[in-house]
Amino acid sequence: MLRLKAKLDLRAAGHRNGKPRRFSILAYNGGKMLVEGFELPVVLDLAGLEAPGSFPILLDHQATTETTLGSVDKIQNDGKCLALAGLVTGVSTQVQNVLAAADAGQQWQASVGVHCSDCFDVPAGQVVKINGRDHRGPFTHVRRGLLYETSVLPAGADSTTKVNLAARRAAKVLRGSVMPDFETWVRENFGTEVASLTPEIIMLLQERYDALANSTSTGEVAEVPETVAAGAAFGVRASAAAESRRIAACQRIAARHPNILATAIERGWSAETTELHVLRAGARNAAPDNSRRYGTPMEADRNVLSASLLLRCSGGEKVALKAYGERVVEAARRQRVTNLVDLAKESLRAAGHDPDAHGSRDQMLRASFSTTSLPNILADTVGRSLVSAYEETTSDWRSFCYVASAEDFRQQLGIRPAAIGNLEQLAPGGSITHGVIKEEATYAWRVKTFAKMLKVTREDVINDDLGFIDQLSPMLGTSAGRSLLDLIWETIMAGEANNFFSVGNANLLSSNSILGVASLQTAIGMMRAQMDSQGHNLNIQPTALAVPPLEEFRARGLLNSALLVGSTTDDELQPSGNPVYNVVPTLVVEPRLSNTKFTGNSTADWYLFGPPNARAVTVGFLQGNQTPTIEMENAPFDQLGTQMRVVFDYGCSLSDPKAAFKANAA
Repeated sequence: MLRLKAKLDLRAAGHRNGKPRRFSILAYNGGKMLVEGFELPVVLDLAGLEAPGSFPILLDHQATTETTLGSVDKIQNDGKCLALAGLVTGVSTQVQNVLAAADAGQQWQASVGVHCSDCFDVPAGQVVKINGRDHRGPFTHVRRGLLYETSVLPAGADSTTKVNLAARRAAKVLRGSVMPDFETWVRENFGTEVASLTPEIIMLLQERYDALANSTSTGEVAEVPETVAAGAAFGVRASAAAESRRIAACQRIAARHPNILATAIERGWSAETTELHVLRAGARNAAPDNSRRYGTPMEADRNVLSASLLLRCSGGEKVALKAYGERVVEAARRQRVTNLVDLAKESLRAAGHDPDAHGSRDQMLRASFSTTSLPNILADTVGRSLVSAYEETTSDWRSFCYVASAEDFRQQLGIRPAAIGNLEQLAPGGSITHGVIKEEATYAWRVKTFAKMLKVTREDVINDDLGFIDQLSPMLGTSAGRSLLDLIWETIMAGEANNFFSVGNANLLSSNSILGVASLQTAIGMMRAQMDSQGHNLNIQPTALAVPPLEEFRARGLLNSALLVGSTTDDELQPSGNPVYNVVPTLVVEPRLSNTKFTGNSTADWYLFGPPNARAVTVGFLQGNQTPTIEMENAPFDQLGTQMRVVFDYGCSLSDPKAAFKANAA
């Protein structure tokens, strides 16, 4: 159960048009909440919230005629926040006291009740988009719920205790003394707490208390009838018996989890809630049972199960060895996991549960998906396979691009290396001068999100379909690498149109500059001669030569051949050898340079770049994460499986033109 605490607005009384009073409640703003009974902050998914057309608003969760303030007749749920409105219909003394206090300035609070039918814990670091905003784990995601009741409480009341309304707390003078509140009255007369009584007994006592509180007599307070006292005593015994049964059920379920058991008893958790926390704890701890029939506890480790899954995929052994090491892979070879159903069983054992206790195979699969163990194993395996394919796709860009990190998606301001000039000699007793960052020494960049989704269903597990790992995952990794490279080279190839490459920046040979000894010598010389705005040499060393595929072997001949063969009619002696041999250490052969899909393509134009720290090009990643990540969540409630999102946050910007050079061959 979820309780949402919010402000209750009551319209003023005495409308001239005769319309009845109304109330409004902004019940929930879509963010994280700290809720009793939940270990983590809670996010209620408004997209999965169901609500009846109308339901009552009560006073302090008491469902009686006298404690009904009115009814909710308007529910506004736009997927970002939840607002309620309704009509005040109550005429009892308690309701009138609440309205009078509101008119006098008393601020009341609403408590909105939601039954949760589908919730799970989002692990730390994982980001899930809920209610139109990103929420970062850890938190509990309530995906489905039923709105069923709303009550009025005093503002600022402690959410962990049951609080009565001012109508019950109203000072009632009887022979010069103050009438105690309902809880105190029950405690003094019956020696028990209201929370321990049944609803029927509470209603019986409430009627008697209201009669006493509303009495105009100045005599002694009438004694409580014996029938009421007897009923209260019976209620105490019945409540005690129910509590004993609840505690016994919790002890049976949480026998191996003493901390959970203590919390369940203290907070009044039901057996179902206790079992859910035990399942979650088992998935988080992943504590294997020493008595399991498949080898040692280490072999039940999540890494071993993930490695055993990789071993069944083409090329997976190489990925497993790189990710987990020889010891884990050797344990995975011994692990008797021959299909995905076996994996589901072992994931339950790794979470500390007996798969044979779940009856049918479908029940076992449902249990394995209900913990985080199996989904996390699948996500780990897919992630390793995906990252391996991504890394094979991308590499050369790092030889000349500067890698930056962004904390968020806002525009970032980068500073070029030539921003503050040289250090200056300090005269005796002199002051140190400030370096000034001028506007032309900065550049802007930002990261954006690129993503795809894949799903593992119950059918995939039963059919032992490894396509999501063996084929789809590497394809997504390759796609992620291609997407990053597309952005990098789109940005570079647009540089001339944006005047990044220009004669004015001394980094462009505008025409007839086919790659050769003379043109490359010119480019290297112009890059080495670059100066900052104060006339200081930047000493940029050429690091990478980028050419389209048709120029690859010409470029290799220039960079790797020690001698060049040719003829000259000049009578003067010529030096022997290749003047540009080994001057540029890295050759980048980039097919996008001649791909007609990209603006600025050419089969012969080429580029020269300085080292990454010279910042010709900046490639930024969100919070420094330079590889795609897997975000996992359970499938919708009516489906059995898990969904995995491949998310990659990055951006690219041309930064310092002095560290880059373009030659137009046409």
